[in-house]
Order: sequence, then structure tokens, then C-alpha cells
Amino acid sequence: MALTDPEATPARERVRCTHCGEVIGVYEPVIHVVGGRPEKTSRAAEPSLSTGSAGPIYHLLCYEPPRRRHP
Repeated sequence: MALTDPEATPARERVRCTHCGEVIGVYEPVIHVVGGRPEKTSRAAEPSLSTGSAGPIYHLLCYEPPRRRHP
């Protein structure tokens, strides 16, 4: 029996924070930016975030919303 699965699912991949580059745990609260809008969630609540094609994902403490420009 092999120690690594050649057909590993995306859920087993390590997802990293867009800001700090550290691994994001499955149950950690994260900010997922969709269409420019931040949404608080977790990889456990949204398994599709584990595919890496979901858009920017940040640790809750790493996310800084864009600052509004004042005219």
C-alpha cells in the first residue's frame, strides 16, 4: 500500500492565505473575496474553497478591506 494517494482529492491540498502565505486550516474562519465583496466563512462550510480556484482567501486576521477614497 502506497503512503501517498496518486488520486488525492483537492480537499487534501493545502490552501494558503493570499496575504501571509501560511496554510489555512479547514475549520479556521476565513475571508473569501467574491466579486470584490468579502464573505466570512470556512473551508469546512464551503469545500469548494479547497480547490484553489475560488478566488482570494485570507485568514480572518490577515484581511484588510480596501480603504475608501474620499473626494
